[in-house]
Amino acid sequence: MHRTAHGSWNTRTPDEGRHLILVDAENMAGSALPSSGRLATVVNLLRSALPDFDRSPRIVACNHLAALTVGAAFPGAGLRWRSGPDGADIALMHEMRNLEVMGGFDRITLCSGDHIFVECLSELAAAGIDTTVVSHPQGLSPYLRNVAQRTILLEDTDPTPPHDNFRISFQLAAPGDSATRQLLLAS
Repeated sequence: MHRTAHGSWNTRTPDEGRHLILVDAENMAGSALPSSGRLATVVNLLRSALPDFDRSPRIVACNHLAALTVGAAFPGAGLRWRSGPDGADIALMHEMRNLEVMGGFDRITLCSGDHIFVECLSELAAAGIDTTVVSHPQGLSPYLRNVAQRTILLEDTDPTPPHDNFRISFQLAAPGDSATRQLLLAS
């Protein structure tokens, strides 16, 4: 028996019960278009932090442009993608609000530090589901940390900066114009 962050007593240990892992791939990789190498680092960090990572059901979200790379990095996981601002976050929130899915789990681990999940995580905790947040220290919302019953901070030793810049080349569509322009996008 242990005391949760909210002060109530819980008879389950954090490692008991049915466990669902939700991963915001973009947040964890620090990029909207993460490389396969960066995602491999994320998967290894999550395996180190969550002993049952490979045995538990996982749902991983990203935008549609990253879906193939993310899907390959998380074999066996349910892949959800959605584009637009906060697309991956919205896809995960849809799963978190699906009571038919969430009702079957005793523990939920959210791998993201984004503030947008505060309300959903708080609702799950109020419904009696043990909640854990896994995040990089520099990317964790203090509000999300406060509503989670447990927090695991990842120490990332990968030299890749948390937010990559991408250089995208494109051809102008005007007939006879073969100039190539460079566009720098910050994720």
